[in-house]
Amino acid sequence: MDSNNQVIMHSDFADNDTDRENVEILTRPLKEKVSSTREGVHYVNLDGQKGYLGWNKIEETGWIIGNFVPISDYLDAENRKV
Repeated sequence: MDSNNQVIMHSDFADNDTDRENVEILTRPLKEKVSSTREGVHYVNLDGQKGYLGWNKIEETGWIIGNFVPISDYLDAENRKV
C-alpha cells in the first residue's frame, strides 16, 4: 500500500504483465487497520482464499509492505515437519 493507501500488488512475480495497481482486494475496515498500525498479522479471506496477511510500515516512505500466505501453504509446511 502506498502513502495514499492505494494497494499496489503483483500477483505473480515471475510474470511482469500481471502487475495490478489500485486493487480493491482489501475491505475498508482491513485497509484502515493496516494503514493505522505499524505492523501486524491478520487472518483474512482474499478472493475466496483463506490465509494470513502480514504487514510492516516503512516509516521513511509511508508505504506498507505486505505478504499473504494461504492457510493451505502453512498447513502443508506444518505437515511436512511431523
